Amino acid sequence: MIKKKSWKNLVETHSESLLRYISLANSLDEVSWRTPVAEGKWSPMEITEHLRAAYELLIKEQETGKGLKRRSGFLLRALLRFGALPIIMRNRRLPKGARSPREIRPDNCIEDKVEALRVLEEFGSRFAAIVERNRNDAKAKITHHLFGDLTLENGFEFVTIHLENHTRQLPAKNEQ
Repeated sequence: MIKKKSWKNLVETHSESLLRYISLANSLDEVSWRTPVAEGKWSPMEITEHLRAAYELLIKEQETGKGLKRRSGFLLRALLRFGALPIIMRNRRLPKGARSPREIRPDNCIEDKVEALRVLEEFGSRFAAIVERNRNDAKAKITHHLFGDLTLENGFEFVTIHLENHTRQLPAKNEQ
């Protein structure tokens, strides 16, 4: 699915992406933190909660084997997996308008920016540590609601691409 990268490279890229998101979000003023990034889109506060909720569910999957519920049938899943997913992985971009599954839509956001970002970093780091622990388990996987079960390596890479996608949505410092 992806060009083989070393496990070390996957871990470093995820860590750097998480820190980049946190740094950029932390640089936002309070108005920008709470203001939707575009019409009909989430605010950085809501994006942060969405990412935290995604990590929480990913951690749960690594600990219990129960992750996102698949929402695509076999044929659609196969089409997306072999058509769309390789393009996403190669270009490191999610399609515009891609919808988040219900389980990880923002709810009960932490309004304090510093606390929200601290919690996000904690969940992101915990997820990376659990994936590292599980990386030699042949049964370990990451489930995507449309693509189905991904190998741990491909899933970890997809999680990083998802994070990078949301980092690009944050307003740049000069836009505040």
